[in-house]
Parts: sequence; C-alpha cells; structure tokens
Amino acid sequence: MHVGRFFNRLFIWILLTLTGIQSAAIAVTDDEIARAIKQLGAAEYKKREEASKFLWSAGRAALPALQAAGESSDPEVSLRARQLLVNIQRGISPNTPADVRDLLRRYPAADREGKQAVVLQLLDLGARAYPSIAALADSEPSLQRRVEIFQPALEQLGGWIAQALGGEQPDGEIVPQALAAIRLVQAIVPEDLGVPLQAVTRLDKLGKKKDADEVFETAFAFHQKLGAKAVPNPNPANDLAWLCAVCHRRLDDALTLAQKAVALEPKNPAFLDTLAEVHFQKGNRERALELMKQCIELAPDNNYFRQQRDRFEKGDPTLPPPEPE
Repeated sequence: MHVGRFFNRLFIWILLTLTGIQSAAIAVTDDEIARAIKQLGAAEYKKREEASKFLWSAGRAALPALQAAGESSDPEVSLRARQLLVNIQRGISPNTPADVRDLLRRYPAADREGKQAVVLQLLDLGARAYPSIAALADSEPSLQRRVEIFQPALEQLGGWIAQALGGEQPDGEIVPQALAAIRLVQAIVPEDLGVPLQAVTRLDKLGKKKDADEVFETAFAFHQKLGAKAVPNPNPANDLAWLCAVCHRRLDDALTLAQKAVALEPKNPAFLDTLAEVHFQKGNRERALELMKQCIELAPDNNYFRQQRDRFEKGDPTLPPPEPE
C-alpha cells in the first residue's frame, strides 16, 4: 500500500521531474562553461557580451559555475554572473517571450498569494510557459512551500488531465497536451506518486505504452534517489514498490524494495500489503494471501485489507486495488 493512499488522499493528482519540460537551453560541457566564465572579465566588451549570451543560453547547467563566479573579486565577472543567475533561476532564457518575462520578474517580490497569481497567469499562457513554471518550482526547494504556492495551479492541471484522459478514446491531439501537463506536475512535486499511479494505468489502457513508460521511469528515478538518501526510513522503499506493483513494472525491483520496508517495520500492515501486492503481480497468489491474512490480523477494523484479500482470491492481477477508506 502506498502510504500516501493510506494516510492522505489530498495529493491524488498532484505530481510528476523535469523530463520532457525543457527550455531552449543549449547542450554545453563543463570546459565550455569554465571558458565562458573567464571571458566574463575579458578586456574586450564584445567577448564579455558573447560569454554572457553563451552562459545565459546554457541555462541551469551553468548555475554552479555562475554561483561561484558571483563571488569573484573581479567586479565585472561578479556583476555579470549575478545578473545571469537571477534570470536563469527565474526561468528566463534568451528566448522567453516578453509576456512570460514580465510575469517571472514579478514572482520573487510577491507574497504567497501574489506568487500563486503569477503561476496561474503563466498557466493561462499555455505550454510555452511550462518551462518557466517548472523553473519557479525548482527555485522553491521546500515541498511544503511549493505545495502552498502551486496548489491552485496543480488542482487546475489535475482536473484538466483527468478530463483529457478520462474518455474512452481521447482525441489524438489531446494526449500530447495531457502528457505535457503531466510532466509539468511531475516537475513541480515529484515527491508525490499520485499522478504516476493514475496516469500510467490510464495510458496503458489507451495503448500509449511508450508514454506510460516515460511517466513511470521519471517517477521511479526520482524516488530511487530519494530512497537512497532516506536510509533507514522505509517509506520511500515502500512507496516505490507500490508504484512498481500497481503499474506492473520492475517487479523484481519492487520485491526487493518491499522486502526492505517490511524488514525495517515487520508489523506495519501498509508495508505488508505492498509486499502482498508485489507477490500477487508476480503470480504468487498463495504468498499474497498469507501476507494479507497478517494485515487483517494487525488491522481488523480496516475493510480495505478484506477487499484486498477478496481481490487476491479472484486471482486477476489486472484488477486495480481497492481505494482505502
């Protein structure tokens, strides 16, 4: 069981990483960035301008070098680096449309309600503003702060995604738009698994396996790194195992992850449920039923586990898990 499903259903549609939401940043090497940083202090004005334009076009790849250059003893280098930092951190690139730039410049000084308004206005501009919205989210590293600011936009995106993919067979032009919105949600709050859990299953049913794989792998990669940092916290391992099981992907990885979570908290029914689900998806129904019996004994008042047991007894792993009460 995904802990978020068990304890908190607030995040049902808020989530997805920056994969697929890229600005027009050019591909650069560390050596090219280092050379350009040096040229910010060149004697010739033309070379300084060329270096600034190059670093600005490099985008977020140049941020670490620019942060260091901002502390340079050379006032020209420091000034140019700091100016570039401000633009890149706000998601402003050389190709950012003027109306998007105007909104982005209002964001830093605004209060929470003002920031929410900026984000919603950017959202109204459509997909061309998505990279800038993602960059603003990246500038707010605290999950709590991001949710506070981006909640109205996430609700709007989630409602549209659900509507766009909710039909029996959505229009061919709608699916790419929905995918762009999904990627944006992943970029804003990759910590939550609501969207991958919903979107992967729906995209599979629509025959969009490649797109479903991309959404899943984005979530998997993020949570795999999150789990590595969270040792010995079992929650990330459990959540990732649940994602794999429900999405019918990476089941061997899911088994390892679920076993790890259960080893850390062997009496946690949510973790035992995840392990049971993994075994069920791998075709080991008897083991799944044994584990579900333990869940019922540990949480006899929770009807969800009885529904899971009934589902396992039917033996159809394609049926979705019941919704927690």
